[in-house]
Amino acid sequence: MWCYRRFGHNEGDEPGFTQPLMYNKIRSHPGVSEIYGKRLIQEGVIDQAWMDEKVHQFTTLLEGEFEAGASYKPNKADWFAGRWTGLSAPTDGGTERRNVETGIEMKLFDALGRTLTTVPEGIQIHKTLGRVLDAKRQMFKTGENFDWATGEALAFGSLLSEGYGVRLSGQDSGRGTFSQRHAVWVDQTDEHKYVPLTTVEHGRFEVLDSPLSEYGVLGFEYGYALADPKTLVMWEAQFGDFVNGAQIMIDQFIASGEAKWLRANGLVMLLPHGYEGQGPEHSSARPERFLQLCAQDNIQVANCTTPANYFHLLRRQMHRNFRKPLIVMTPKSLLRHKLAVSTAAEFQGDSHFKRILSDTNGAADADTTRLVLCTGKVAYDLIEARNAAGDTGTQIVRIEQLYPFPGDALARRIARMPNLKDVVWAQEEPKNNGYWFFVEPLIEESLAQAQCAVKRARYAGRAAAASPATGLMKRHTAEQGALVADALGHNVREEIRRTRSEGSTTTARPTQSPSS
Repeated sequence: MWCYRRFGHNEGDEPGFTQPLMYNKIRSHPGVSEIYGKRLIQEGVIDQAWMDEKVHQFTTLLEGEFEAGASYKPNKADWFAGRWTGLSAPTDGGTERRNVETGIEMKLFDALGRTLTTVPEGIQIHKTLGRVLDAKRQMFKTGENFDWATGEALAFGSLLSEGYGVRLSGQDSGRGTFSQRHAVWVDQTDEHKYVPLTTVEHGRFEVLDSPLSEYGVLGFEYGYALADPKTLVMWEAQFGDFVNGAQIMIDQFIASGEAKWLRANGLVMLLPHGYEGQGPEHSSARPERFLQLCAQDNIQVANCTTPANYFHLLRRQMHRNFRKPLIVMTPKSLLRHKLAVSTAAEFQGDSHFKRILSDTNGAADADTTRLVLCTGKVAYDLIEARNAAGDTGTQIVRIEQLYPFPGDALARRIARMPNLKDVVWAQEEPKNNGYWFFVEPLIEESLAQAQCAVKRARYAGRAAAASPATGLMKRHTAEQGALVADALGHNVREEIRRTRSEGSTTTARPTQSPSS
C-alpha cells in the first residue's frame, strides 16, 4: 500500500517548496475515488451515470455544509442527550451556590460499615489487612477516628447504592500506593480476589491496576467519562509527580475540551501530593500548572484535609446536574495522621463539601490577630506548632477548594475577625510553585470585600527553586520548620537551628521506584 498526502501537510501548504518531483507525480495521479469508481464500472457493479450522480450529490452536500457553517451558532445544550439526558451546563451564573447536600442516612452508613469489614468464608486475608479491618470495625463502633481510606470507601459505596457506577484506575489502585485503600483482598493461599464493594447492589464498581503509561491510561479514562456521565470515573497517579507524563491530555482535553468542543466531562484525577522529605520526584503534583489552566469555570482544583470533606467532594461530583473535571491533591502522610480524621456524624444528615475549613482549636474571632491561610497537609504542621507554642492569637483557615476560588465565603470569614493585624499565606512548595501566585490577588480581593485593615497577605514558604524539593531529609526538616515558624511569627533562625539539631542523625530517605 502506497500512501501520501495529496496536498502536503494541509490544504494551505505548498509541498513543492521542498519536494517538487514527488508532488508533480502526485498531482498527475488520479484520486482514490476515481480509481475505485472505474474499477467498479469495469466489473459491472455500477455505471458511469450512477457514479456521476453520487459525486454530484456529495459535492452538493459539502457545498451546503460549507455555506451553513458561515452562520452557525453553537448551542451549549444541543448535545445533552442519550446518557447525558438530565444533565446540563451550569445555569446559576456563578460558583457560590453550587454545593448540594451529600450526607447519607445512618442505615446506609451502618450497612456499608458491615460490607467494608466483613470477611466472607472462603478467603484467608493477610494478617496486616486483618488489623486494618479491626481498626475499621472500631471506627464504626465508636463513630470516631474515620481515616481517609474509609471515608473514600464510604463515598464509593454510597454512590453505588444510589445506582451510580464507580471506576478507579491507576498504578496499584487496588491496594493503594501507600497500602491504605485495600479495595481488593487477595487470598493468601491461592491468590483469588475478593472486592467488597462489588457486593453493593445497584451500581457497578471497578478498580483496575493500570500500566505505567499515564498518557495512555488518562486518555482512555477521559473518553470513558465522556461516554458515561453516570459513572464516577477516576484516574490516580501513583505519585502526583507522575502526572507530567500525561500533560498533553490535561492541556488539550481536560482543561480545554469544553471550551473548544462543547463537551463536558466529569473525570476525577487523584494526585498524591505533599512534602515528606522523599525527594523532588515524590513531592509535587505541580498544582501551579493546574491553577494556571483555570479560567471560565473549566475545571475544579481541590486539596482536602479531612476524610469527610473528601467523601462529600466525591459525592458532589455525581449529585450535581452538571459535570466538570476535578483535580484532587490527595495526601500521603495524612492517610494515617492522628488529626486527619472525621466522625460518623460528618458523613451523615444535612452535610456537604466545605470549600473552606476553620480551625476549631484556634483563637476566638474577636481575639484573632493573625490569620494563616493554607491548603493541604501543611495545615496540620501549623496547627501542631501553634498549639505547642501556646499561641492564642492565631487562626488557621484551610482553603479546601482552590478553583473555583471561594472568595465570598473567605470574605465573610475574615469579616468576623475585626482585630486582624497579619494575614499570611503558608505553603510547603517553593514560592514559584504551588499556590501563591494564583491565590495572592484573590485573597487581596477577599480582604477588600471584608473591609479588613490588612490589605494584602504575606508569603510564608520555601524560597523559589528550580527543583520542587530537596533530596536531603535534614534540609527538608529545616525548611519545613522555618516556613511554619515564619507563618506563625516565631523566631525563624531559632527554628532552623532546632530542626537541624534534631535532624542531625537523620539520613535521607531513599526515593521509591515507580513500581513501589
